[in-house]
Amino acid sequence: MSQSAIAAALAAHDHEALRAAIYGELSPTIPAVFDPRTWDEREKGELGGNCWPKVTWQEREWYRDGDDNDTDHDGLTTIVTLGGSRYKTNDVRFDPRSVISRSLDTPPEEDGSPSLQYGETWLVPEGASGEWAGHEGERAMWTARGWKFKPPAHGEITLVEDEGEAGQFIHFNVNDEWDDGLPGNVVDASVRPSHLLIRAWSVENKTTVAPPASGPAGEQYIIGPAASGAWAGHDGKIAWRPAVDAAFVITAPFVGERVFDKSLNIPLEWSGTAWVSTSGAYVAVTSSGVIPIPTTAGGAGVGDYVYDPTAAPGTNAGNTTITNVTQHRARRVGAKLEIFVSVTFTNVTIGANYVCAIQRNSELQTLDFVLVRSNDAGRIELSHTFEVTANSVNLDGYRLVTFRIAGVGLPTNPRRYICIIRERA
Repeated sequence: MSQSAIAAALAAHDHEALRAAIYGELSPTIPAVFDPRTWDEREKGELGGNCWPKVTWQEREWYRDGDDNDTDHDGLTTIVTLGGSRYKTNDVRFDPRSVISRSLDTPPEEDGSPSLQYGETWLVPEGASGEWAGHEGERAMWTARGWKFKPPAHGEITLVEDEGEAGQFIHFNVNDEWDDGLPGNVVDASVRPSHLLIRAWSVENKTTVAPPASGPAGEQYIIGPAASGAWAGHDGKIAWRPAVDAAFVITAPFVGERVFDKSLNIPLEWSGTAWVSTSGAYVAVTSSGVIPIPTTAGGAGVGDYVYDPTAAPGTNAGNTTITNVTQHRARRVGAKLEIFVSVTFTNVTIGANYVCAIQRNSELQTLDFVLVRSNDAGRIELSHTFEVTANSVNLDGYRLVTFRIAGVGLPTNPRRYICIIRERA
């Protein structure tokens, strides 16, 4: 029909001819969300009548092929309406997001196994045969009307589904070749999620030395000293789990990078050689204020301690006074402990020298020591901070040992006493 047919029908006052002329000129739109197979293209519905020669669906024009009663509905090249009409389009649209493979050089068979599905798309490789011959580098999509092909455009990106665990991105470059990775010379898998993170770490601890076999996505650790397994040789680096029960990704810290240690409840910063506290806070404080009762060791014939500023005294070398001062449970092995002791001993030789030392009851070896002198009133006034490294996370007792030098009297009668043990991050 044409505009002249409408004009002729009007001039002849022929209503049936006018209706047929208008019906032939108009193009109804099938809503995009409708399945065309539920839409009736006949003028009078099931009673028959004229069929629209052209329809619009999903922003494409589809033309009725009155001679075709067999082509399947695929929604790609052909739609079949409720009355059985076949509407076809040459505006075939490809999904650019992925192809099944780029290594198959022989077109799959329609009756093969598994069977072809409409819309399945392949990338035709060089040397392809059969209906794919001459279409190298193009996408090939199976439709109800056979294979349809689409040449690529520069910069086009697609995912090859059968390569790698999650597919391989490729792009079509200016040399008219498909190349691995994304445009801009970024090779696939060369950019890890860790490179894209705004790195905000919150680690479980910095003492774990072997990767836990299972755990939640996002789990993070600072790899501890002398690490083993997959962490061997990565001491001090950050390990994080990208997915539930997945293998850890190991990331080297940069100088000044900060993390939050959940076990210590403090922030840490990478100095280039070690993780150090940025807060300067104490993570634990233990105090004791009960005046202890000293005990003595040694005696006649045992001998006195000979002072050596470069060598710590032994367990109970010579005549000593032993005072149990406090107990503490460290948060971690290797924690730095500051043991502040303030005590006054009376009834000692005026001007005599003594050595005061801190020992752990589980070891009985001197950990730190200081030389002191009694005053003119015959007292030892000790106010000193000893530095100790925790060797376990058990509850440890600590004692103050006072070593006698050169035959002077042993200190007794503690008059004033306080002990504070502080654990630094």
